[in-house]
Amino acid sequence: MLILLMGIVLDAGAQREVVIEGYPISGGGDITPYLDAINVALDADAPNRETDPNVVYILNRDQIYPNQNTIKNTFPLRMKASEGAGAIPAIVQWDLNGNYKRHLEAQADVYFENIQFENAQADGGITVRSQRLVANGIRGVLKGCVFYQDGGGAITAWADSIKSYAYDCLAHSIGRKGENNSNGRFVDTRMDNWCDTVIIQNCTADHLNGAFFRGGSAVCGYLKIDHCTMINGRTG
Repeated sequence: MLILLMGIVLDAGAQREVVIEGYPISGGGDITPYLDAINVALDADAPNRETDPNVVYILNRDQIYPNQNTIKNTFPLRMKASEGAGAIPAIVQWDLNGNYKRHLEAQADVYFENIQFENAQADGGITVRSQRLVANGIRGVLKGCVFYQDGGGAITAWADSIKSYAYDCLAHSIGRKGENNSNGRFVDTRMDNWCDTVIIQNCTADHLNGAFFRGGSAVCGYLKIDHCTMINGRTG
């Protein structure tokens, strides 16, 4: 059974930390107890969030987190990698029945730091638009994150008045394999009416099938693309 390590908070105003154990990248042992470790941990911590919502969830370096179900936070979610050296933690696709789910459908503010999102499936497919912001007016901040394959866009904003921020991130091989079309973007905005803010700063993308940024039909209130690099990608 998965165990949560609860950080001891001595300061009344300090941020509580919850460490979520993943499966070691070196392998060995049964991976089954770690399936959906993130969702299991978030659900288990719900009573604590009622009294102390100031919490950050820590994913361990050199560990993977196999996702069978989508993270659908209805509370402000902060998640980051543990301190120190080692490979950043990776959230990976996992389903033995071929029913793969998106990693994230954020319904409240999210902050991810030094997390890798992988969307290659064991059946050879790639999950499409797996990291989504789906509620009106929410904020998504991703810092130092890696997006390794996605069939549509590394970050997708899918509701009005969203604020999306990406800093120091890397997107690799975005778009469907073998297709040369406009899918495969770094940031994809798909709301109906109004996008509040998009900032993409100090980010790198390689092998995008589509444009670095897709504005769609919505009006964007503020757009900043600063010190970004795209390698082997389409320009339209």
